[in-house]
Amino acid sequence: MDQSKREAFAFACDGAVLVRGFLDAGQMAMCRAAFDWNIANPGSSAVAVYPGSERERHRDNANPRVAERLTAVGVTQLARPEFLVEIRAMAVKGSALA
Repeated sequence: MDQSKREAFAFACDGAVLVRGFLDAGQMAMCRAAFDWNIANPGSSAVAVYPGSERERHRDNANPRVAERLTAVGVTQLARPEFLVEIRAMAVKGSALA
């Protein structure tokens, strides 16, 4: 199975996919700045999952201030809708064949 098919299959199964090299170092820095801001400025529904453990996670799916901050650091400019449409179509096709 080639890489793009593995990515589509992962998306179909998991709802997420890792695409190495999708973002360059500058784009990753923008994403990191947005993430760090969100950790420092949690919304009212933020939850620490497994706090204090090596599996600790931060979940903050409804912070109303995030959209403004993502725009400010440039993350919203990173969207590649053509890639997302393509991988979604591959995932749907792959799940239909499974």
